Amino acid sequence: MQRDVAERPLATWEDFLDYTEGAAVAPAAVFVYILACKVRRDGSSVSSLSRPFADYARHLAIFSYLVHILRDLKADAERAPQHLTLPDDLLAESGLTKASLQEAAKAGDDAALGPLVGTIAALTERHYSLTMRDLALLNDETDGDAAMLVGLAEVYSQQFETIRGDFRSVLEGGGVVDMATVDRLLAAGKA
Repeated sequence: MQRDVAERPLATWEDFLDYTEGAAVAPAAVFVYILACKVRRDGSSVSSLSRPFADYARHLAIFSYLVHILRDLKADAERAPQHLTLPDDLLAESGLTKASLQEAAKAGDDAALGPLVGTIAALTERHYSLTMRDLALLNDETDGDAAMLVGLAEVYSQQFETIRGDFRSVLEGGGVVDMATVDRLLAAGKA
């Protein structure tokens, strides 16, 4: 968040990953902490996880953040590209700057947006694989208490598959959330 306050740009992918530590990983780590801790009679808590909480949360947080970026890319680029949390080096690899990204988004220029979408999709896929590995470990270590996070990853995975399958519909403002899955997960959480 210090980067936001100081209005420092994201120059590199490493800057992006550093930014996500505060913007996405830290809140997700708190959730993992809540899931994993057992409260003792004296009110103190204890966890027997084999790794730090953030290690279980990191890839899920980055994966879901990247899905949000893909889903909102056109709208965010049109509105205010300086607020896009995309590093300059990622844009440059795709032949774009924030200004040319805004122009392409406003013009609906899929050809200009395609390389960037492909790059982000590849990164998203990598973090999804790592997410599922980490959540399987967390679920084992919490005797199934992390099933809710596995379900959350499933919802984001469906969004990602929809985006990847038909990015044009996202550019046109189409929804990507399968509400039947969300309803099923909410019902399971109440049981």
